[in-house]
Amino acid sequence: MRMFFCVIVLFLFVSRTPAEEYLITANRVPEDPAKSTADITILDTEELDEKQSEDLNALLTALPPFLVAEYGSWAGSSIRLGGSSSKNLLILLDGIPLINPTGIDRGFSLPNFSMSGIRRVEVVRGANSALYGSNAVTGVINLMTSTERDRSGLSLGFKGGSHGYYMADAEWMKSYDRGSYILSGEYMQVEGYNISPAGDEKDGARSHTLSASVNHALSDNFSMTGRCHLAFSSSDYDAWTHQAADAPLTDENINFLAALKGEGELFSRHRSSFSLSFNRARRLYEDNKTETDRYEGNTLRLSFQDDYAVTSSVTITAGSDLSWESARQITSYDYNMERRRLFIPEVFTGISVHISESLSLNGALRYLHSDTGDKKDTFVYKGGLHWDLPLSLWDSSLALNYGTSFNLPTLFQLYGKALDWMTSSPITVGNPDLKPEKGQNLNILWKNALIDDHVFCDLFWSREIFEDYIAMDYSANTYVNHQSAEIENFEIRPTLVIRPGKWELSLFSHLIFTQATDTTDGSKKDLPMVPEQTSQIGIRAAHKPVSVSLYWNRTGQRLAGYPVLEMPAYSLLNAAMTWNVSSQVSLQLKGDNLADEKYRQTVELVDSGYGPVPTITEVSGYVHYPGYQTPGRSFQAGITYFLPVR
Repeated sequence: MRMFFCVIVLFLFVSRTPAEEYLITANRVPEDPAKSTADITILDTEELDEKQSEDLNALLTALPPFLVAEYGSWAGSSIRLGGSSSKNLLILLDGIPLINPTGIDRGFSLPNFSMSGIRRVEVVRGANSALYGSNAVTGVINLMTSTERDRSGLSLGFKGGSHGYYMADAEWMKSYDRGSYILSGEYMQVEGYNISPAGDEKDGARSHTLSASVNHALSDNFSMTGRCHLAFSSSDYDAWTHQAADAPLTDENINFLAALKGEGELFSRHRSSFSLSFNRARRLYEDNKTETDRYEGNTLRLSFQDDYAVTSSVTITAGSDLSWESARQITSYDYNMERRRLFIPEVFTGISVHISESLSLNGALRYLHSDTGDKKDTFVYKGGLHWDLPLSLWDSSLALNYGTSFNLPTLFQLYGKALDWMTSSPITVGNPDLKPEKGQNLNILWKNALIDDHVFCDLFWSREIFEDYIAMDYSANTYVNHQSAEIENFEIRPTLVIRPGKWELSLFSHLIFTQATDTTDGSKKDLPMVPEQTSQIGIRAAHKPVSVSLYWNRTGQRLAGYPVLEMPAYSLLNAAMTWNVSSQVSLQLKGDNLADEKYRQTVELVDSGYGPVPTITEVSGYVHYPGYQTPGRSFQAGITYFLPVR
């Protein structure tokens, strides 16, 4: 509570997003983010460069609404937004869903996903299934690359740091009369650190990413963009239990994405677009260099959209998303899942109305003919309002959103097989009668700007209700719909901006209170891995060409799911500096966990009914999950060189 009052008095936090000309993710049409009904965070190229995030996990860890639990040294992770499960968050690459068809659920789970070539990130809070379909339950992240035409040249970058980390990347950008193309590549390797407290080996990782994009204007009103993205990652990991210390396990992932998109004004007052994308994923597990499990999956997606400007203040949107998924599983234990397929046809429509300069409304509706469960049709919808409040002393606006959403079951949840450890025989755990998970989301955002845009204070409240959660019923050895949950968030985001001379000084803060309960069977139990409070306090000083930031993140107490125990709060102090020496050379320096927060655990012999079993009974310090050791103080330094070419 003392922290609450300190934050209010100091008027600190969360870096204010500068005004942008347009935004596409919040409503799937170009719009002024200052008039959007959604809660939006925009990170442009300059902000991404300042954060120096080596991968997506590192970027989201620095944003307070996200909690990223990494299961090992640069390995897989669980990305939670506002306390909800990772499968409730949809991640896009240039508007294309990054769905991993090989996973147990549809949540994003690609380790070491490179930020190479990403020039803009848009984060939208709230239910967006009406616009984007499955997974967009609590939010959408759109990772956007660039097809700039205003420069050509070669960019080279190198980073090195603690834990034997180094990364090298290169990007070639060339513009011509009617378009541009970009080629980029990145290689990363890290020796890592020991993630198992009972062992002493280093658990490292390596990855490389290749991407290419071409943008060509077929006419003054229509352009085509082609992209391909190939990512490979390999991570060493130990099981979370101390019994599996220094296990020789490896997780390898290969992901290939190719997309073709056309966009422009084919008819008067019509903005039309289409996209065709293909995503192939493969996940391979090895034990001491011997393959044990292989998961393969493909997703083919065809999308159409047309935006019709009825008047200067009314726009109607209509479109469809057609998806074909396939997946299979091969194991050395012969509990294989033959290749299964799923066709997902969806249509959607929306409307955006600017009633006046101060009042805007929008809504959307999506229809899905489900090929799972009772095969009933599914409808989801959303509606939003933005109102610039008529206050004379300061600029203020109110945004309100309500939406319903869904998550489709995966092919593994429908048809997957596993090994029954009691009988050592393969069994079918999939359930073809599963229904889509359902969600509801209501959120309110009140934004305030005072004293000539020197003081800001945003208040955000959200309430999420989830039904028909898909979970494993271990007594029946199958997946079932039975869980329900409620999550409520209240956030305070003050910012103070001071501009003494040529300097700009920003004091920013983000304080989040979360209540997350499992309401299955009418009971109310705390959901595991959801902190009661999270906060960030920081300061940023900028005077071109130098910017320096120092921020303190605190993750509050939370409940671990297995083993069931209380995990105490921990705090991390991080810093970053960027120095643009010239238009061609940039230097970066980054320090994480500067206070060197330590991880500790207690293991005791507990009677399991079959004899004493060593069990983790207590953890403290910086830890994502019991049994997984997290790194101490670390540093990175980097240099980027741009060579312009005519």
